[in-house]
Amino acid sequence: MEHLSQTLGGVTGTLPSVYLGMPLGAKSGAIDIWNPILEKCEKKLARWRSQYLSLGGRLTLINSVLDALPTYMLSIFHIPQSVVQSLDKIRRNFLWQGNKERKGFHLVKW
Repeated sequence: MEHLSQTLGGVTGTLPSVYLGMPLGAKSGAIDIWNPILEKCEKKLARWRSQYLSLGGRLTLINSVLDALPTYMLSIFHIPQSVVQSLDKIRRNFLWQGNKERKGFHLVKW
């Protein structure tokens, strides 16, 4: 394999590795493969929190952007229930203006 990779000018890697944003060789039920998605959601929300958005604006951002982030991973991997709960918590806190330091006010029961 090393000879072939040197001949073709490639690099021999090990699994698990990431290709096109997808973890190759990872177990499908592993929670760790979803950490980059959770981090991307948090990073996007950190930028949006500083803006003064109405409830409708926050809801539109959640529906259009945050719901689209895990779609590519969902086409291959089964999402564990704990990750679903984490994503819901991130969305819910952004919608009701909560964050890690301060709890937001929920106008409806979740």
